Amino acid sequence: MATGFSHILIPVDFSVNTEVAIARAVDLVQLSSCRITLLHVQRILLPGMVQSIHCYVKGYSRQQVNADRQVLVDKLQVLKLAIEEQHPALSVRTELIFGEPVQESIVRCAMTREADLIIIGKKGGTRIFPFLHTVIPARVAAASGVAVLTAKPGSLNNEIRTVVVCIGAHSSARKLAMLEALRRKSKMQVRLVSVEETDRDDGPGRQSLFNAFRLLKTHWPYPVAYEVLQGNNKARTLLKYCNKVGADMLIVNSGTETTVSGWTKQQISDLLPASSRTQVLALDPA
Repeated sequence: MATGFSHILIPVDFSVNTEVAIARAVDLVQLSSCRITLLHVQRILLPGMVQSIHCYVKGYSRQQVNADRQVLVDKLQVLKLAIEEQHPALSVRTELIFGEPVQESIVRCAMTREADLIIIGKKGGTRIFPFLHTVIPARVAAASGVAVLTAKPGSLNNEIRTVVVCIGAHSSARKLAMLEALRRKSKMQVRLVSVEETDRDDGPGRQSLFNAFRLLKTHWPYPVAYEVLQGNNKARTLLKYCNKVGADMLIVNSGTETTVSGWTKQQISDLLPASSRTQVLALDPA
């Protein structure tokens, strides 16, 4: 992992989300050794209630399926050729899954194709009904064991200069390894933080923070700082801190570090506006 990413999976919806995800992928990869897979998952659902009822009653004809499939194959091919034209050394493949659940398909593809990073472009978030999301990045990370980077359009032309890493009581080795994979020629300062409920909390999380700081300080060539934050909700506290320091990326574990509300399933990426420069990299803590 320290040498970079070898295979990046990009779920494609042919919107600005796809543009953002591809741009972030190209920015992160070592062009001579990385593969990119463009994945589109098409659910068989016609727009509108009348069409949906008609589809349910009469079925989705094989002819219609084949016609729609070919349209999607052609659109994926256009994306593939555009990337290869700009980056000839980059290996790009496409994959189309038809009629399967989107999130489960992404997880299955990431695992079977042995991706080491999934990048999801996300223009907006569902603040009122977040449980209606088709794809929840933190859950994809937890289910697949693959790191998931969520990026908003506001990050499109921004370099990664400031990275916030949440350090908890559990091992931070994978987060620090991810930093090595992300390291570029440009200077990238790192801010290590832990989140505690009170300023008197002197538990294992604070000790892990100090240990991570000492370890990173010995070999990281750019500025490294650490800070202890107070807050009852880790995700909200981390987001507030990222806004304060102008973070370009936040590295967290999926779960308590990404969940704003367990009842509504609202995630930290739901609170980021489309103009946000902060990318959220969620890792499976297991």
